[in-house]
Amino acid sequence: MATAAKNKEQATKIKLSVCLEDQSLFHLNFLHKISNQSELLQKPNILRYILYRYETLWLPLAAKHNKEVLSAPLDIEWIWHCHMLSPKAYAADCERLVGVVVEHTSKKEAGFQRDQSKASQYWSNRYPSEPFLCDFSRSDLPEVKGFESKLSYDVVDAASRQQHFFYQVSLPHFRDRSFLALSVKRYKQFLYLKTLLPHEFLVPCYDIDLIWHSHQLNPVTYAADMKRIIGHLFNHDDTVSDRSEGSKQHIGDMKTREHWKTHFNENFANFGSMYRGMPPGGILYQLTMKDVRQFCTNKVDITIDKVYLNLGDPDTNLKHEKVKLRVIAAAGATCIKMSLN
Repeated sequence: MATAAKNKEQATKIKLSVCLEDQSLFHLNFLHKISNQSELLQKPNILRYILYRYETLWLPLAAKHNKEVLSAPLDIEWIWHCHMLSPKAYAADCERLVGVVVEHTSKKEAGFQRDQSKASQYWSNRYPSEPFLCDFSRSDLPEVKGFESKLSYDVVDAASRQQHFFYQVSLPHFRDRSFLALSVKRYKQFLYLKTLLPHEFLVPCYDIDLIWHSHQLNPVTYAADMKRIIGHLFNHDDTVSDRSEGSKQHIGDMKTREHWKTHFNENFANFGSMYRGMPPGGILYQLTMKDVRQFCTNKVDITIDKVYLNLGDPDTNLKHEKVKLRVIAAAGATCIKMSLN
């Protein structure tokens, strides 16, 4: 017990260079936008064209303006996102292809639009014949002839795996600040556990994984944090996706649970953070807003017979001329003002 308490205390002392609660919220907003762009997720010919744009056009441009941390078109942001989630490969590829690890960060929508607009100007000056924004609904997208990717990581294959991640973290509680604060705390414990077990394959729950992904989307900052905390760049391997009994992921998950209990004296599983199964897209009926409104109760009458207010010690002779009573319901809020004699 004493050792577990000490381990948890040591984990809380870990310092991170970015606010991962904010980064996670911005990250979720991005994933939501991507989830509505099915053409960016499922068609190999489109992904190959996006990879060409990312590797041969975007990376050199972003490297030239690295200190400005530009924002890319949505299609390139998606491939970029998948590349950064293999931090060792990303760092090595950037160094080899453009001479520097290209920095990135997740942003509020206003900041994203501002930095995307700036990038659009640089792009137009450098690549006047290549559109910055593409309409992927067109059937006549240009073919990429003679292009062979020089990346050491199969980003197109990674994109097919990552398209399912948002479903796992799309429930409303993942946007709750208290939940995210706990997730960051557990992420720090996850990192501290890695320092204790450097050769163990640790498998995170989805609350920790969201924070971990969001951290990796700041690749230069992430690398510096990992070197300080763990001593080296902590890699993320999403190619391990087989959950069947006896698989590497299944064994790693079981061991992580055991280590978590041993070193922190608490259960690793966290409510609302476990695997939800495969997304039901194309299987279950997708409710429309009209459907939701029909299911909801539109009107209800509530009678309140009495309301008692404790306004403090009556001996203090404090006068309360007005009291505002706010009644909050699921569909909205009503303010009731009362005057006291």
